[in-house]
Amino acid sequence: MEVEGEEETTKEPHLIAATREVEGWLLSLSVRLLWRDQKAAEALQLATQSIAILTTHLQDATSHGAVAGAASSARGGLSAAAGLYPLLARIYRYRSLAAEGLGSEELVSHAVAGLRTDMVAAHRMACLRRDVDNQATLLNLMLNDLLNADQGKHPLSFRVLKIILSSRYF
Repeated sequence: MEVEGEEETTKEPHLIAATREVEGWLLSLSVRLLWRDQKAAEALQLATQSIAILTTHLQDATSHGAVAGAASSARGGLSAAAGLYPLLARIYRYRSLAAEGLGSEELVSHAVAGLRTDMVAAHRMACLRRDVDNQATLLNLMLNDLLNADQGKHPLSFRVLKIILSSRYF
């Protein structure tokens, strides 16, 4: 029974999933605009906050979709969190670009060094949830970080890898 003036507080599951994806898309666009306007520090801060928000959405979608996920996987469907994986990978990429664009080399090395442990933990979690978008993105970002820090043991193979990573398709 509906009462006048009372709003419905429960949303349809597909609306909740769509809201998460739209929020992630808008956050990634905001980070991209800040990065393109050469506001690297603001882009880095927003990207870090965006990653935290999307990670929370992934955890919520996974916990709420555990029961529904079994039913949808039996029908061949995707989980409610599947649309967030590419958005999260995109924001990881923009965070790395923002960290590299901070200006002075000392700031860049300090920012990227702070992100290394976060990237390793995120890559591990992406592997556990079989998220190939984030696995590939984070692996490429970690390899790019190693190349920039000159920590590779085999200089020739790393030079070839650097050429591949700096191509326009990366």
